[in-house]
Amino acid sequence: MSSIVPKITAPGPAKDSNFLLSRLIIAVSLIGMIVLVNLPEIQGMRSLAAHYLPIHTFLELIGILVSFSIFMVGWATYQNARSTDILLLSVVSFSVGCLDIGHTLSYAGMPEFVTPSSPNKAIYFWLASRFTGTLGFLVVSLSGPRSLQTSGLRGRLMAFMVLWTAFWFWIILFKPH
Repeated sequence: MSSIVPKITAPGPAKDSNFLLSRLIIAVSLIGMIVLVNLPEIQGMRSLAAHYLPIHTFLELIGILVSFSIFMVGWATYQNARSTDILLLSVVSFSVGCLDIGHTLSYAGMPEFVTPSSPNKAIYFWLASRFTGTLGFLVVSLSGPRSLQTSGLRGRLMAFMVLWTAFWFWIILFKPH
């Protein structure tokens, strides 16, 4: 009696329909962006610039929600995966989300956020957020994959990132020069 052994094939460009679908979505998106950039000015677009603050706030809130979502997924995943990289990227995303909140609240035209809102303060928060995210990705990419079973690593890493974020808030809000 012979047993039936299923044939296992490796996913690849020729075998995976999702691969073709993802490439199609990327191509359509790029073509759409090229068309949008090259359109002539549409009547009424000048009035859109007058409503830039609510549009900016809405778009920033989407980015903040994404940052906190990455944090929550990574924080919960660490319990099972024990991947230090996942943990690091999740707490970095938490810090990025907090700094982006500072950026959103200190944008020119917003009410005072501890100190008067200004373009400089908003840019400082934005730069601190981008620097934090870039540094986190750099550390993860240069350190290589590892899995540490150190007890209390989550708490220590989260405490460090909270202090890191508080440091940036303190510098930007109280020591801008």
